[in-house]
Parts: sequence; structure tokens; C-alpha cells
Amino acid sequence: MAKNVIIILSIIFGVSALAMSLKNNSIKTVYIDMARVYEEFHLSVELNAELAKTVKARKHILDSLYKNLSFENQKVRELKATSKETIDNLKKLEQEYLYKKNSIEKENQSQSEKCNEKIWKQINRYVESYGKMMNYSYILGATGQGNIMYASVEGNVTDPLILYINQQYEGNNE
Repeated sequence: MAKNVIIILSIIFGVSALAMSLKNNSIKTVYIDMARVYEEFHLSVELNAELAKTVKARKHILDSLYKNLSFENQKVRELKATSKETIDNLKKLEQEYLYKKNSIEKENQSQSEKCNEKIWKQINRYVESYGKMMNYSYILGATGQGNIMYASVEGNVTDPLILYINQQYEGNNE
């Protein structure tokens, strides 16, 4: 009988110890609103403002070329110029405009991609660092496109993460 009590107490103690161990080592999963993190990250704000200025300057150049092309085209129509030289000159201006437009669009796209790559690379570093610091097992990224269909508000760590990554960025401007 005493042997059975010892066995039962041992089982109870073992199960209790296992339960406590599992409770202390539980997997902690949280999520962040990826769009907000991107939009509110200071590096993103800075780089996107720089990109907007560059795009605007390039647009100004393109607008000037277009104005010049339109002016020359209007002049040819008003004068009813049909000389080969005049028409060739107009075609040349048109080709230059189209070439420059294509070139600027490619430059804008390339610069935008590089900017986004730099931003996400830095966000990912900070998210990893934050996750380790907070002892999270997983940080899921909610994009609103179905990868997280439901999550409780308690699991949303977007605000503290944004604060953390901006503090890291301001202190370590890489």
C-alpha cells in the first residue's frame, strides 16, 4: 500500500514538474502589421521622401522635354513645314523624348526597388533582434492578404516594435 502511495505521488510530482516546465517554455507567438511597420519606420520615411524628390526632379526634366517637343510640333503644323530636314528634326526630338522617358521610368523603378530592399532588410534585422530580446518564438507578419485570418489584440506587438526599430535606427543609422 505504501509502495502504491509512493508511485502515485511520484507520478503526480512528475506530471506537475512536466506541466510547469511546459508552461515556462511555452511557444510565444505574436504578430505585427507589416504595412504600419513599413510606413512608420523612420528609414522608410526618409528614403521614400528622397525618392519622391528624385522622381519629381526627373519628371520636371521630362516635362521640359515634352514641352519642347510640343512646341516644335506646333511650330511645324503652323508653318506647314514639310521639308525633310524639319520632319527629321521633329522625329529626332520625339525619339529623344521617348528614350529619356523610358530611361527615367527604368531609373525610378530601379531606385524604388533598391529603396524597398534596403528598408525591408533593415526591418528584418530589427524584427529578429526584437524577437530575441522579447523571447518570442515567432513573429508573424500580417499583411491583410489572408496569411493571418484572425489574431487577438493581445498578440499584436506592432506599436512596441515600431518604437523599438525606430530607436534602433536612430541610435544605429546603418
